[in-house]
Amino acid sequence: MKKEERVVPDNLDEHEGIAYQNKDIASKYFAEEYKDTLFKVYGLDLPDIVSIEPTELPAVEANDMFMDNLFLLADGSYAIIDYESKYTDENKVKYLGYVARLFKRLYNQNKKIPKIRVVIVYTADVSKGSTNNELDLYADKLMLTEVFLSELDATSILAECKEVIEKGSSLQPIQKLRLMLCPLSEIGKEAKRAALRAVIDLAKDLSDEEEQRQILAGMIAFSDKIISRDDAEEIRRLMSVTKVGQIIYEEQEEAVKKAVDSREVQRIEDMLRRGKTVEEIVDFCGYPYEQVKKVEENLVATARL
Repeated sequence: MKKEERVVPDNLDEHEGIAYQNKDIASKYFAEEYKDTLFKVYGLDLPDIVSIEPTELPAVEANDMFMDNLFLLADGSYAIIDYESKYTDENKVKYLGYVARLFKRLYNQNKKIPKIRVVIVYTADVSKGSTNNELDLYADKLMLTEVFLSELDATSILAECKEVIEKGSSLQPIQKLRLMLCPLSEIGKEAKRAALRAVIDLAKDLSDEEEQRQILAGMIAFSDKIISRDDAEEIRRLMSVTKVGQIIYEEQEEAVKKAVDSREVQRIEDMLRRGKTVEEIVDFCGYPYEQVKKVEENLVATARL
């Protein structure tokens, strides 16, 4: 029987090399330097970031597999960070799913009740005062910490950073972070892409290779949803001349494969739950018998927890 066409997540383009979960890949290269700065840029008084944690969760729906960021904080709590360009009740249900599945994962790992914060960072398309940070469950409430990037002034940030670069000085960590977030502080796709191009052009003038790499990695980390094919190729070209650029893109290629593999596992699990046998799935989809059998065994083991 003809093998079923491989399913790729909607926002995954294998040819561009911008991975589905690329925030984790890019952010690990500058998280250490910015762990004391990230929340300050957002205007949040939270404990410092200790480490970046895996963002993949068992999926209920295909578009619900990955949080944008997950950090372990200095007080032992975890912070889920999700970036949104619109406010909907449906997204609140998604966040509740994140919390429930992360809660289970952490409890199974550590055998103690975890403390979880949910931070929603809204692009400039969502204005302050237009949202409700509560999900009322009657028995309890899910409280969201909200950040509005409309509070950032992209024009002023770009001008300030350009002045620093022209003087031959180094950008401060908080300036670099604001620069990375500039595209998301503009309203509408065209304005965001224009700001993205302005940041890329500014990065070209950086004489410090490490600073340039950090800014470009930040573009990938924060602005992946608005990066066009041309911008992606420009970032790829610029990063290829840095020492770590090739490493980042090699890891992105691996992340693309991981995202596709994860989607295949989810599809197999869904079919098993609907009562399909291992043999039927192999015949219908063309997946290797060993792969389907392993997914079945893992599903049974998880159900026993």
